[in-house]
Amino acid sequence: MVGCKVVGTVQIEVIKPAGTTLPNQVNSLIVLNNYQISANDSFSNSTQKTYYLLDTLASHKIIDQLVYFLNESPRIDTCLNYPALIYRQTKDRMKPIAPSEINRITEKYQVDALLSLEGFGIIHSIAKISQFDGYSYTSNNLLALYVNSVWKLYLPGNETSLDNWIHRDTLFIPEIINLNEFRETIETSDGLDWLSYKIAAQVAPKVSDKLAPYWIPVQRDFFYNQNSEMQAAANYAYRDEWLKAAAIWQKLSSDEDIWISGASCHNMALACEVAGKLELALIWEKKALEKLNNNTTQNYYRLLEYRIKEAELLNKQFGVTKD
Repeated sequence: MVGCKVVGTVQIEVIKPAGTTLPNQVNSLIVLNNYQISANDSFSNSTQKTYYLLDTLASHKIIDQLVYFLNESPRIDTCLNYPALIYRQTKDRMKPIAPSEINRITEKYQVDALLSLEGFGIIHSIAKISQFDGYSYTSNNLLALYVNSVWKLYLPGNETSLDNWIHRDTLFIPEIINLNEFRETIETSDGLDWLSYKIAAQVAPKVSDKLAPYWIPVQRDFFYNQNSEMQAAANYAYRDEWLKAAAIWQKLSSDEDIWISGASCHNMALACEVAGKLELALIWEKKALEKLNNNTTQNYYRLLEYRIKEAELLNKQFGVTKD
């Protein structure tokens, strides 16, 4: 009846803690594009102007997507995009926003905090990538963009910023293989838009992850074999019907066949993780280890321990306290 033992893989979503812990009173934000020195349109040459336009458009798109991601986070109730650029004078470069201005903006838009893009710049170069196919090396050129941004988080009533950090990203653009192609691309509105979107798609999610918990898809392994009940439970799992699958696994967890019993305990741990019951998942996985001690059960036990530690940080970030 046991027959072939199979490890199946399913994709589930788990929530990860943010890179920083916001104060409990911060549930809404407004994001400002606050890095540019002036609106001066005089440039020494057309290339300088296109670089300026790329920086400007990319910074706008980063903030647009950042606002979207923060609004999707379960931690933030509301995130707004400030409707205008705030130009600085050269002498005020990287100077903190005045507390009176922070108070004015947060009060006007009824938000708890203000996030400001304080510095932004893109450095470009052509990178050479070498690959070995088992017989010979081949080299390809492609555009490399090094995107640097400076962010500050302000609370109304505070003289200094709550948090500030420099974010760095490297993008490789295989569609562009030399500097002439790069310049030709950013000299057209379509090219500027395409490249700016690529930059924003990489930068914005990471900045959002710094501020608010986020969901990510992960893969998990579970066991089944030719036993009809194990196969039925596997089909339920693949259809995301975890309660039905768990009902079968719980019954089989005491099966006289040690492999079926251990595999079902492991699968029950996965069902508990999907339900958000991490402590119970760890109990089930401990039972699985006692009956079916292999790399899959060992690794999953350690992963669950790590997720429980992350859950403690998540509780802190959500302002949840245990009784």
